[in-house]
Amino acid sequence: MKIFRKKTILAGMLVLGVMLATGCTALQKPAPQNPPGVQVPETTAPSQEPMPTDPAEVNNMVTKLTDTAARVPGVNRSTVVIAGTTAYVGVDEKAGLEKGETERIKRDVSNEVKKAEP
Repeated sequence: MKIFRKKTILAGMLVLGVMLATGCTALQKPAPQNPPGVQVPETTAPSQEPMPTDPAEVNNMVTKLTDTAARVPGVNRSTVVIAGTTAYVGVDEKAGLEKGETERIKRDVSNEVKKAEP
């Protein structure tokens, strides 16, 4: 019985040692590599004027963008929220539009807002 206990304790210590030695390393994903011969194009941000900090100027910009989006055919009304240098535009479309019309409105609103305030 004593030999069995010693072997069991020894085996347990061996398993615990192996688990501690190998189980504590973090797995890391390899860095993505570009396939040979493929060049990644460099993107440059368009030059932008600094955003206005005066609340009245920001409000004027929001009003201008809201009116611009609302003039697109198929839009009942629109709402604009500015966060940093991004304008989020929400539109209320006229009822009964098909999916193709919805996509056209989305594209037209985006283009018109970008023209009004790049």
